Amino acid sequence: MQLYSIICLRIFHSLRGFSIYPFVERDVAMVLSADVRWDKIKTEAELSGGHWVREIIPFDIFKGESIGSDKKSVAFRIRLQREDRTLSDNEINDVINRIRQSLQEKCGAQLR
Repeated sequence: MQLYSIICLRIFHSLRGFSIYPFVERDVAMVLSADVRWDKIKTEAELSGGHWVREIIPFDIFKGESIGSDKKSVAFRIRLQREDRTLSDNEINDVINRIRQSLQEKCGAQLR
């Protein structure tokens, strides 16, 4: 069922047109086990973020003794956008919090 959801989400994103409403970007940095792959992080973020998530792009990966030898910090940018109107601050915060919560529960991530 999860694979079906991922396929449908990717098809939806590839078929939608341009929106006249502005997008918003938020940066998130999470500390995870070093063996958690980027594709798992991205998939969980897309599924938990919902249909307003337009893009998730990693921009920094850090490994070092300061966070633990078996850990890594992954920073990524989340782009959100609605098709029918501008997102409110509460809607943006709700989506980002859902993504963080999902990554904590499913990937063992901690907010950095």
